[in-house]
Amino acid sequence: MHSLNKSTVEKYDFIDLARALAILGVIAVHSYQKIEDLPYILSAISNYGQLGVQLFFIASAYTLCLSMENRNEISISYFYLRRFFRIAPLFYFGIVFYYLWSVFKINTLGLTSEISYSYLYVIENILFIHGFNPENFNNIVPGGWSISVEMTFYLLFPLLYRLYKLIGQEKFLAYSALLITTGICIQYSIYNELTPLSLSSNITNDGFSFIYASFFNMYGVFLIGMIFYFYRDKPLASGSMVLALVLIATSALMQNLQQFNTTIDGAIYPILSSIAFGIFIIRISKIKNINFWGKNFLIEIGKKSYSIYLLHFFTLDIIRELLIKVDANPSLLLFLTFSLTILLTTFFATLTMKYIEKPFIDTGSKIINSIKRNRALINFK
Repeated sequence: MHSLNKSTVEKYDFIDLARALAILGVIAVHSYQKIEDLPYILSAISNYGQLGVQLFFIASAYTLCLSMENRNEISISYFYLRRFFRIAPLFYFGIVFYYLWSVFKINTLGLTSEISYSYLYVIENILFIHGFNPENFNNIVPGGWSISVEMTFYLLFPLLYRLYKLIGQEKFLAYSALLITTGICIQYSIYNELTPLSLSSNITNDGFSFIYASFFNMYGVFLIGMIFYFYRDKPLASGSMVLALVLIATSALMQNLQQFNTTIDGAIYPILSSIAFGIFIIRISKIKNINFWGKNFLIEIGKKSYSIYLLHFFTLDIIRELLIKVDANPSLLLFLTFSLTILLTTFFATLTMKYIEKPFIDTGSKIINSIKRNRALINFK
């Protein structure tokens, strides 16, 4: 792996800052969900943290394009190997970890577990196709639905990137708009097809649902991230930040009307938020020196965001048990839950980064470098 100097690392701090905001939003929504009697405004703001996943997707698409351009690798296999060793090892750890945690909760703590296991469910998770099963899309590993969506998009990304290189910005923008519209139509069709079947409450509930979390409802977010990357050098309109704030306010309103996720609204507000997130990322990327109190802590959170994402469900279980009998103001209880979850999960994430993420990322790089050397030798001969 080639090393990056300090100025290069600082140049891309905005990506880690975006990831940090994304994971803070995700922790916020999961922190507030079991705290009753919160003020409406605080509930609405916390609930909007659900869109932190879309911010992850935008940052991911932007980073994928950046990496593809900088590496300039011909072989798609290298891309897939890098992605596999970046995502799979920690996710596979999560499959085992949450099974053991589920057994411990039931047998030792006397608690219930929302996870249901079968060999089929586990195999689907290992293959990252669980996102296409209404009964298993978010089951074995909490939050695992987004990993399935991301890995599915990875399969398509090299083709989409080459399509952009072939047809250029304007045509790619037009085709992306068509694909996003198609995704919204597919999402609505899935809702109409599956709802009468009543296969699962995961399909028809008014909150988080299979239809909302489906790949067909989410791939448009990645496309928006790619588009913002391709247009990153274009000057933003003077009113772009105002537009971003309007889009976020509109999305938050749609999300909190309690008629979302299983209807057409559940396809639109993630797209609107993603456009706003893209504007923010481009705006931040153009700031030469980003300095504010807490910046370094946020960047560290951003670097560990994948581990934090997978582990914070476990941490929340612990903290909720510790705070369950605390007689405190709901707003204070939310603050305590949110803060303690961030601190404790960041500590756990430091360990998984050191012993799982980084070693396997390095292993992936070594395998790719070995393949390159072998190919060079063959070509030389």
